Amino acid sequence: MIRRRPGAYEDAAALAQVHVSTWRDAYAGILPTEMLVGMSVSRQTAYWRAALMRRRSQETITVAMVDNALVGFGTAGPARGDDAVRTGEVQMLYVLHDFQELGLGRALLRALFAALRRHDMDRATIWVVAQNPARFFYEAMGGIATTEHTERLWRTDVTTVGYVWDDLDAAIQCFDERIARVGR
Repeated sequence: MIRRRPGAYEDAAALAQVHVSTWRDAYAGILPTEMLVGMSVSRQTAYWRAALMRRRSQETITVAMVDNALVGFGTAGPARGDDAVRTGEVQMLYVLHDFQELGLGRALLRALFAALRRHDMDRATIWVVAQNPARFFYEAMGGIATTEHTERLWRTDVTTVGYVWDDLDAAIQCFDERIARVGR
């Protein structure tokens, strides 16, 4: 059985496991191997415990469950930057490789957009590493690539692409119609 729910403090270790696993899958050959190998579930668990404790009112962490296992998650809140008025940002969206193509990413993205709307945000952005094939998911979900940015991370130049949804109500409606059509 597939379901979504808000993330809870007790999810920290499972969130960490998904975070490390999805980064290693998505960024192998893109980010330095030593950085990916050096990722630690115990350090990520500490990160997630702190994030779940300090979550602000406009921030959301949503998890995807299959049976009783946490297999994906997404986070969203106000966009970073000067132009962030009424703009939300999806900071993370990860689904374990074996559970992709089941509609979990779409369901998580829809839930994150709905949370942003509840906080009076009209539009959303997400930044994706340009070499990550998952960027095509965001295009399929109606995101428009508007900006590229290159920064130096882990001694590597990393180009990210900014995707924008200018109308969250329309995006949510589109997701609902697609879910109704395909049943997930």
